Formats: sequence, C-alpha cells, structure tokens
Amino acid sequence: MNDVSFRGATFSGTAMFGGTTFTGNTLFDGAAFEGRVSFRKAAFSGKTMFNGAIFSSDAVFEGITITARATFDGAAFGGSAWFAASAFRDPVSFQKTTFHDLALFEKAAFSSGAVFD
Repeated sequence: MNDVSFRGATFSGTAMFGGTTFTGNTLFDGAAFEGRVSFRKAAFSGKTMFNGAIFSSDAVFEGITITARATFDGAAFGGSAWFAASAFRDPVSFQKTTFHDLALFEKAAFSSGAVFD
C-alpha cells in the first residue's frame, strides 16, 4: 500500500493487517480498535503514526519492521500489546502511551533509539 490514512477510523470487530506491506506514510492517528488487531509481520517503510490510537483489546505488532520514524504518542492499550521480535530502524516514540495490560518487547530491536515516558 502507498500512503494510507485511517485517521479517526473505528474498527468494530477484529482488524487483520498481518503481513501487509505499507510502502508510504501510514497514519492511524486517533483510530479506535474495539476488537483484537493484528499487524503481525507487517512492514512499514514510510512514517508510521498511531498517535492517540485506542486499542480496547489485544494489539499484536509482533515481528513488524518499521524503517522510518514511528510514533505511538498518547496511544492507549487496553489489552496486551505485543511488540516482540519487532525491528525499529529509525527512532520510535511511545510518549504518554498507556499500557493497561502486558506490554511485551522481548527481542525487539531499536536501532536509532526509543522514547518511553
């Protein structure tokens, strides 16, 4: 997918983006995921933004690759957040992000730094 924007979108059921290749900027700012969401093994090569996104159930980002700047600032994870074995090549920011359940970053690689506060 080239540039894609899901800003403010609401996903009522399960949302499956596993294995998707996003070749442009990917914007999920303010999106609401009411059911389980999976981006397992997705690849993002443009700016990736989930600022203010709400994940009401489990969010699976396991094995993703992001090669440009990524921001999850102000996102809220109500279920488990799985980022295990993910690769962040440019800086990634989780400023003011809330994790209400398990946040798993085992074997994740942060090549250019990460901000959590």
